[in-house]
Amino acid sequence: MSAADIRPLHQMMREFRAKVVLDAVMRLDGNVCRAAKRLGCHRNLIYYYLRKNGTPLTSAKLRRVQKKLKLTAQSLQQF
Repeated sequence: MSAADIRPLHQMMREFRAKVVLDAVMRLDGNVCRAAKRLGCHRNLIYYYLRKNGTPLTSAKLRRVQKKLKLTAQSLQQF
């Protein structure tokens, strides 16, 4: 990792949180309530993170977003 790869911690945490939340919702077929229970938070927080990152909230759209962003379990394992 070079000095150019280092970003502010808050930015890296925001990106990581967005990936984790999106991955949890997608793995549970768009079920936000179940994702919130698995992540140990309130469903409103999941909705907040999804909206904040401009993610559509329907499961069919989430799958398209997953393909578009190529967020797979393998890509998330790098964290």
